[in-house]
Amino acid sequence: MSLGVLSGVSEDPIEAIGVESVSILAVRPMILGFARLGLERRAARDAVGLSEAQLTNPDTRVAPRQILLLWLRAFEATRDPDLGLSLAKSCLLY
Repeated sequence: MSLGVLSGVSEDPIEAIGVESVSILAVRPMILGFARLGLERRAARDAVGLSEAQLTNPDTRVAPRQILLLWLRAFEATRDPDLGLSLAKSCLLY
């Protein structure tokens, strides 16, 4: 679905996604992976607004806007133009 289709729903593309929150189980690997790529873990947690206890609590939920901030902080720290690919490589679990 393109943002053009969603533009009638909301002018804010994050709101247009229609997701209120994401499980920490999806966000934690990003934080840990970004730490391996050069973004300090505390800075990553701060970008998302989480304490260490929240990071380890499987019931924690994170807003999509916080995840976007995490990606922005990670890019600022790494300046990696292939950040998504580098993150995926750092999180391979096999």
